[in-house]
Amino acid sequence: MILILHIVLALTGIILATATFLAPNKTKLKFSYGLAASTLATGVYLTILNPTHLASSCITGLIYFGLVGVFIYSAQKKLAKTNI
Repeated sequence: MILILHIVLALTGIILATATFLAPNKTKLKFSYGLAASTLATGVYLTILNPTHLASSCITGLIYFGLVGVFIYSAQKKLAKTNI
């Protein structure tokens, strides 16, 4: 059950981060942060439950957070330019 939640959170996070990048606003940015944090929390929990997949979990997590991080960072920069 937690794995399904983790996958849904991750996919929703990628979709929302992409939407935030394309049309940034504060609400979407806050939700993107929340989804990224929730994905991290469930990922850590799953890794603790099954540490044999630690290497693949970490690599996948780094790719996910790299992608989402770039989108969120870019959206923040766009939003900052519009608020000046």
